[in-house]
Amino acid sequence: MKPKVLLLGSSYSALPILNSLRSLGLEVTVCGINSNDPCHLAANKSCILDYSKPNLVLEHFQCNSYQFIVPSCNDASYNTASLVAEECSLPGFDKYNNTLLLHTKDRLRNFLIDHGLPSPLVFTYESALDFLRDGGSILVKPVDSFSGKGITRAESRNQLDISIERAKTFSSSQNVILEQFVKGSLISHSAFIFKKSISIDFFVDEYCTTYQYQVNCSCHPSSVSIDMIMAIRKSIHTLVELMDLNDGLLHTQIIVDGDKFYIIECMRRAPGDLYGHLILKSTNFDYWACYINPFVDGHFEYPEFPCRNINFKPILRHTISTMHSSILKSYTLNENNLSTEIFPLKESGVLLQQAPYDKAAIVFSEVADLNALHKITSKYSKLVSIDFYH
Repeated sequence: MKPKVLLLGSSYSALPILNSLRSLGLEVTVCGINSNDPCHLAANKSCILDYSKPNLVLEHFQCNSYQFIVPSCNDASYNTASLVAEECSLPGFDKYNNTLLLHTKDRLRNFLIDHGLPSPLVFTYESALDFLRDGGSILVKPVDSFSGKGITRAESRNQLDISIERAKTFSSSQNVILEQFVKGSLISHSAFIFKKSISIDFFVDEYCTTYQYQVNCSCHPSSVSIDMIMAIRKSIHTLVELMDLNDGLLHTQIIVDGDKFYIIECMRRAPGDLYGHLILKSTNFDYWACYINPFVDGHFEYPEFPCRNINFKPILRHTISTMHSSILKSYTLNENNLSTEIFPLKESGVLLQQAPYDKAAIVFSEVADLNALHKITSKYSKLVSIDFYH
């Protein structure tokens, strides 16, 4: 009999995870509330259930003799899986309190500051007013949202008050965090942890060109300097040791400003929008196999990896989205001499909601060289034309 695994997540982002689980010969049941999602079509079995409700998932897990549970690409799936894992003594997860610390913005920010790790400052309401009076800018964030939803930049008391009320509407806990707005370049760092050390990692340049707090363009390899890479690795290694993190993925968003950097967010779940496919196309490294490995009690042994200065293909990823909701007709890629792979997410004639709530497609293009890669990626959205029915 095949070992049974419950995959929390049924959208397109979970498809590579599902394929990796199936390749191991596991019987996969997909859990998700939308029966029309693609993973329900591809899985061995389906469970139409809201996985943001941990008690329901725990009851289902215990009643159906699963051996493993695997989260997909959002915090709700990971948080629920972590709780179930703790209750059922399953492999691949940290303590549930550590999961909540990493995935709750205010708790993570306070932890980083308390331990001297690079992080934007955090304010109370009164100290935020003082910071604004001194000419600073404040980012107001829901503590438990994702994809940049509910984030607003405030530069006055009136804007701060409005931003706080708005952010609360995006938070299930009605809690917000007030933090220093820091300038710089956005990058992501995907590190696979083995025995409290970074075994292998990837740096990706990221850009927000449609909605200012949601990444829609990215590329690998990154343009970040070797000195900065080493500094970031040192801080991430410290974080891993301080939190006593288990083997597996630790994905971090970072802002780099000159010789300084700030840790913005950390997560142990897989990043969305087919991030792992970007790494696969650029390096031929099986990101998804390494992601699922600790959850299914694997040996977590990495293949030999080539030198970072050779055998990398310059690959960019672009998520096609729009600033205004409308009925999608078509989109056109106005680019020349690029080898492009397209993952369509919307059909012609359906409503495409404005960013950050929806996406039409995800595009991967191979670029001639690194110089061209870093020039084209941030401007790629200008090469995409979206046409709507009026």
